[in-house]
Amino acid sequence: MIRQGKITGGRRGLGNLTLGIWELYILNMKNIVSATQGQAGFSNLLKQTRVHGVVPVSKNGRVEAFMVSREKMASILETLELQKNSGLMELVKQDRAGRVIYTEVPSEI
Repeated sequence: MIRQGKITGGRRGLGNLTLGIWELYILNMKNIVSATQGQAGFSNLLKQTRVHGVVPVSKNGRVEAFMVSREKMASILETLELQKNSGLMELVKQDRAGRVIYTEVPSEI
């Protein structure tokens, strides 16, 4: 598990990166690629990134960077953009506190 840039223990196959209030969950931490392997097989690294979404890259046994797929990055950017909307974030807080009342949407619109 990654917490504030430091590697800590975590459940097998699951890690996370804490960025302020956001957490990026990184699956398949067993697929860590060394910087040397990444340089030697960049096409393979791109393929792994497409398959796994995020591939940790290590140097001297320590994770130093992450290769992030286009889809995963688009998702992260969309989440960050939504979090800028103070009205939406207030609604999320109210929902988590159980203060939002939902009504059924009519099937014929």
